[in-house]
Order: sequence, then C-alpha cells, then structure tokens
Amino acid sequence: MKITINDIKTAVKDSEFYYYGIRVDSGIKYNIGDTASNSHQISQEPEFDDNGEVMYPYREDGLYAGFYDEGELNGTSAIEFYADNDRSIQEALSIIDNYEGSYLHILGGDRVEEGNNRREIIIREAKVLGSYER
Repeated sequence: MKITINDIKTAVKDSEFYYYGIRVDSGIKYNIGDTASNSHQISQEPEFDDNGEVMYPYREDGLYAGFYDEGELNGTSAIEFYADNDRSIQEALSIIDNYEGSYLHILGGDRVEEGNNRREIIIREAKVLGSYER
C-alpha cells in the first residue's frame, strides 16, 4: 500500500501530541493505540575501546541482525513531520522510502530528543496513531 499525505493527516487529526513521526519496521507490526518499543542505537561498523576490544555486541539474529547494538534509546526513532504541513509530510515520506521494512507506523508523543539521521527524532512513550503494510 502506498501511504498518502491524506492517510497521515487522517491518522493524526484527532490527536493532541506536539511531535509526530513516521517509522518503518521489519519484524514488528503495531496496532493503533499501542506504545511503541524503544529503539536501539545500531551501527554497521564495530567500535573499539582503548584495549582494542569491540565495545558493542554484534547481533546475528533478531530485529538488529547484522548490526552492532549500542543499546536502547530513550524512545522510538522516527522521521519527524509537522501535521499541518503537507510539504513536511511529503519530505518525511521521501526519507522513509530509503528504509527497508514491511510496516509503516505513524507515531505521536510530547517528549523527544534529536536522532543521528536526517530529520530523525526519538519519541518517548510513542503512541501508534496509524499502522500500514507497505
């Protein structure tokens, strides 16, 4: 399913959150009303401590398979958009086109911190406002 700006506006129209984001997931399908799980900081390359030891575990299976898991974040990562701005929503949709996954989730929350990627935010206690199969 190709999600549209109108789909997103419908998902957030009755909510009163201050922040909104779009998230793509591979192995997790949330339902509307769920609180999304906290994300993890992952990297493709290992980092080493002063003794030359790998600092973070390499995951061979599960959600983070093929990555080094640097630990749980303080919320759920998503690409931010402004609910009343079509251009912002379209830009977020364009960014998430580069992410792999079977499910797309619209999230809302009132507390965030900045993520590492372009327009990424980490939403604390993120509520699922929309859930779609890609």
